[in-house]
Amino acid sequence: TNNTQGMAVVKFTVDTEGKVADAELLKDPGDGCGAAALAVVNATSGNWNAGTLDGKPMNMSYQLPISFVIPKKTEIE
Repeated sequence: TNNTQGMAVVKFTVDTEGKVADAELLKDPGDGCGAAALAVVNATSGNWNAGTLDGKPMNMSYQLPISFVIPKKTEIE
């Protein structure tokens, strides 16, 4: 069983149409967690609201931390 836990950090840009661009992994806890985090961010493309400056849409950069935690087993009675 794989017990990898930790935080992945994905850096990306949301363009003026709410699409994700230039997603890259800044931190990867390993064992596929980083790839999963990138996949989640890329799957949200088109679902973001564009940033605005003076009422005009503009590209915005984000860094999104995504935690991977294995919950503790609870005792079943």
